[in-house]
Amino acid sequence: MLRALSSRIAVQFETEFWANMVLSRWWADEQLASSTIKPTIARWTHIGLRCSQRYKPAIEALQRTGAPIECQYYS
Repeated sequence: MLRALSSRIAVQFETEFWANMVLSRWWADEQLASSTIKPTIARWTHIGLRCSQRYKPAIEALQRTGAPIECQYYS
């Protein structure tokens, strides 16, 4: 499970749900620039997570695309 944190809420999500949620609202800059049709929903501007170290490679891969993810890792 991953836990999404904000100043007001702490919610646990199943991994698949979390991944689908992030990917549904994140497009790399290159994707936006090359698309002739722009998305009708807003792209994430900040994602704060607390998650297991085992998810670090996946989160870092999203961060390399420019995804605004801050993550607190635990063992």
